Amino acid sequence: MLVIHGIWAYGALQVWAEDSGLPAQAPPRAGRPSRAPRPHPFAAPPDVLAEVLADALTDAPSGAGTGDLPRKAVDDEITLRLPSAFSVLFALVALALLLLLLAFAQASAAGVPSTGLLKTAGYVVLVFAALGVYLFYDAAQAGTGGKRVPLGNPLIH
Repeated sequence: MLVIHGIWAYGALQVWAEDSGLPAQAPPRAGRPSRAPRPHPFAAPPDVLAEVLADALTDAPSGAGTGDLPRKAVDDEITLRLPSAFSVLFALVALALLLLLLAFAQASAAGVPSTGLLKTAGYVVLVFAALGVYLFYDAAQAGTGGKRVPLGNPLIH
């Protein structure tokens, strides 16, 4: 199965796809390790995506004459790097889950979990919920043409 994603970036529609038939690990790179982002293990090759999009546009009623456009656009690539606010959000969710797991792993013989860890997990949940509201506010501002709020730089440059 091919899952197609898209984003509007740099003034153009950028599309990529994931192929569930590919192996779960990206092939190893030859030579010295690079700081460049590793390819996604399920990333479909650009020519496969171009063929699928070209076929879909050719078969579509409104796609007359547009079938060759995706085939002509396979030479470029984009790397999506999320602002650090998203990385912090994911880390906080993972931390809250870890604290909950530890709280229930240290349950007493009666099955009562550790209250200190539960409270700490609750506070972490409140922090990531507040960050989620902040991110939603940024998305609402962007969607309505308002001023965006700072989200931080990507962690990898």
